[in-house]
Amino acid sequence: MRKYYVDNIRWIIILLLVPYHAAMAWNVWGEPNYIYFKGNKIISSIVVFFSPYFMPLMFSIAGISTRFALQKRTIGQYVLERTKKLLIPFIFGTALIMPPIAYIADKFNCGYQGNLFQHYAVFFTHFTDLTGADGGFCVWGNIAMLQDL
Repeated sequence: MRKYYVDNIRWIIILLLVPYHAAMAWNVWGEPNYIYFKGNKIISSIVVFFSPYFMPLMFSIAGISTRFALQKRTIGQYVLERTKKLLIPFIFGTALIMPPIAYIADKFNCGYQGNLFQHYAVFFTHFTDLTGADGGFCVWGNIAMLQDL
């Protein structure tokens, strides 16, 4: 039996993550971001307030969902289902979504002069802190995208 309260908590958290991540562009603590504007203490305070809750809630929801899913299928079926559902979006995000975002970050933060297609070579060969804020390969955006599925 489907637990609609779990689905409702999931979509509310995901909906709140959009403005939360957008607000990171105004952080006052100097954390690298794809785009950075002049710091705003009020917006930063909201980000700091919500920061401790999002990831634990997402992991809790994932665990609850896994428990209910394993009541209907075997572990092997579950692993195969998760692999099919997560591998394709991961590959798609790595190849088509994250390089343009990293390109914007590289232009904004590092003054990159090339075009988007030239930047693909940079994206797939430049490995640093994995945030993507420096234009290099970014795994965190893909992980965040997969958690939302």
